[in-house]
Amino acid sequence: MTAGEENKVQDRKVAVVTGAGQGLGQATAIALAATGMDIALVGRTRAKLEATAAMVSGRTEIVVADLVDGDQVAAAFQQVMESMGRVDVLINNAAIYNPFRLDSASNDQIESMIANSFTAPVFCMREAINCIRAGRRGGDIVNVTSQSIQMPQPYMAVYSAAKAAVDTMSRGLRTELRGEPFRITNFSVGVIESENSHKIWTSREFMEEVTGAFVKSGVAPFFTSPGSSPESLANTIVHIVTAAADICLEQVDARGSHPTG
Repeated sequence: MTAGEENKVQDRKVAVVTGAGQGLGQATAIALAATGMDIALVGRTRAKLEATAAMVSGRTEIVVADLVDGDQVAAAFQQVMESMGRVDVLINNAAIYNPFRLDSASNDQIESMIANSFTAPVFCMREAINCIRAGRRGGDIVNVTSQSIQMPQPYMAVYSAAKAAVDTMSRGLRTELRGEPFRITNFSVGVIESENSHKIWTSREFMEEVTGAFVKSGVAPFFTSPGSSPESLANTIVHIVTAAADICLEQVDARGSHPTG
């Protein structure tokens, strides 16, 4: 590699994408790479991350970590810094979506939902801030949240509360980091249509039970089709992190719409 080529590599932005092995995380990794960014693919399952890496153009780093463990998160970002030299963007996407009623939930269900959907994103924010700050260039943190913050649905109250906590963290960090070159965005999404979206149902009976609760509560029209494709949402994330430097899209709400024309 010539000195000029090496400088070009060093100048490319590095994006850390959590939950990159499937769904929105995978689509976002592909979309960001297409803009010329290098991508750190973070998740629990190496095989899934390797599959995503095969779809991504340009340089990638596979980082296997359980993000509910703060030490593993710190090690994951250290790996990115050592292998890729910098961090410019965090797409804080990883979470779990596991419907359950609070009155019948186990301790593990509640603790896992909070850990994966709130604690893990907070650990990632902490490490990303320090890594971005070390680069002295500023950067973007996009926290993927949910439209259910505004309208919590049955069987998902703990999930909605955890995502609302992430939303609050974003707003708090904007004040905490004021005066520094950080852009922090809440990206609130609705229904995502993908091959993984139906894997949460353990049985047809359970799916009908939850669907019935949606209808009874009156929220069904807000959580049914049309959904958004992971690819369309990923392109929206690209727009957020490539916006003009003097613009911060602090809150972006994305819901599916029927095609027009």
